[in-house]
Amino acid sequence: MLYLPKVFLWLPHPLINYKLKCQERNCTSHLTINGYPKNPPARRVVDLKRNFYVMSMTYICTNKHCKKTLSAHNKGIIRQLPLYLQQEFPAYFTHRTGISKDVGDVFRLCVQNALGPKRFQKVLQELQRLTHARPEFQYFNYTNSRRTSPTLEEIISPPTFQTFSSYVDKDGYAGYIPSGQYLRIIYTVIINEICHLIDKQMMVLGGRVLKGDHTTAKM
Repeated sequence: MLYLPKVFLWLPHPLINYKLKCQERNCTSHLTINGYPKNPPARRVVDLKRNFYVMSMTYICTNKHCKKTLSAHNKGIIRQLPLYLQQEFPAYFTHRTGISKDVGDVFRLCVQNALGPKRFQKVLQELQRLTHARPEFQYFNYTNSRRTSPTLEEIISPPTFQTFSSYVDKDGYAGYIPSGQYLRIIYTVIINEICHLIDKQMMVLGGRVLKGDHTTAKM
């Protein structure tokens, strides 16, 4: 119970009063519920302190000639939702995994202040390792207290305590830190999602001193 991961269920269709549309080209049909995926049933999301999982509903096109299936976290599905629901989705996804928007916000600020992907990976690793170490230390103190001050029942029948899961134990705590190369890729994904906002902000800024370089380089 000390290290069970959180699971974010993403099923947006009950929150809207219209049907989602198929994203296949030349198809104008609607989508219907197709259950949850089985392999894998959820996608891992790297967070600042503790990773979590996103389990998304899948949809299938009602057109018998199309039958395209889409996950609820598909960009084409999310863009059909009202803006306030789009903002509820907590992650940036790549093909297999993703990072939380909280990580994305901090990562973007770090890059803007000369802290690159490799260094940010070390920061992320330190935060996650510390988050794992604190409940482990708490559990150690708890078991030590039970051993040093047992009840009468525990003296007669000493309890056994399980070993606290290691950070990398896939069947336990299941900690994971992405590589610096992956963080570089996900940064591109983040910028692609907000580039239209950046462009809009650039357009409304006034220019104080505008300069141009008309020199040409000779090879």
